[in-house]
Amino acid sequence: MKSGHSKASVFVVQNDDAPVRNYSRGREDLMGRIVHTSRIHITREKGPTRKALIEGFSEPVYYGVHGGIKSFYKVEPDKEHAATLDHIVGAVAG
Repeated sequence: MKSGHSKASVFVVQNDDAPVRNYSRGREDLMGRIVHTSRIHITREKGPTRKALIEGFSEPVYYGVHGGIKSFYKVEPDKEHAATLDHIVGAVAG
């Protein structure tokens, strides 16, 4: 994969105590079942700006820096975007 590119998959699991085959151990364990897989392709644009393409959505999500974060890193982006930290805090607080 090229530098500046990354892919991520995140699984949302519902734990309903159903036995699921655990192939890494070769036995059945009580595990949750996967109810959603989030697939994201992230590309570094210019400077601190990254573009995330999230499967199932037509518009990209942009991550970057703003306010105190850009001051801390001493960067001046062409355009300010919410930082990944902003999205994490919003997800936890929501």
